[in-house]
Amino acid sequence: MADSYAALVADSLAIIGREAPAPGAALCRLLAGQTLDITIDTETFGVVADPWPRVTLAQPSPTLSLTASSAAVIALIEGETTLERAVWLDQLAVVGPLTTVAVAHDALLQFAHAGVRSPSFPQLADRFRALSEARR
Repeated sequence: MADSYAALVADSLAIIGREAPAPGAALCRLLAGQTLDITIDTETFGVVADPWPRVTLAQPSPTLSLTASSAAVIALIEGETTLERAVWLDQLAVVGPLTTVAVAHDALLQFAHAGVRSPSFPQLADRFRALSEARR
């Protein structure tokens, strides 16, 4: 089956559960009760934390929406930018109530902490780059 951004996020959550359970548990605590819509380029999907985050169809009333280009995500993966800089430069849009946006910031940082502790993440990043390139 061809990759999608939703499939890559689903795989990343499964990898974190297996390879970085402590940071994964912290991610779960942060996302508890949240529903997210994530758009990367033109693909939109949902993430629901119940209790472990899982990928779903886009949510009708998400508590938070994240929008980014695949190029912005790659810049984050490569360490060429930070979350804060991506937001300030409109490369990453985060829409929701202020308290939820703050939680999303912390959750994205926790996701990154879990990713660097997961041996399988470099292969996942390669798949993301390949998908982004294939969709250009």
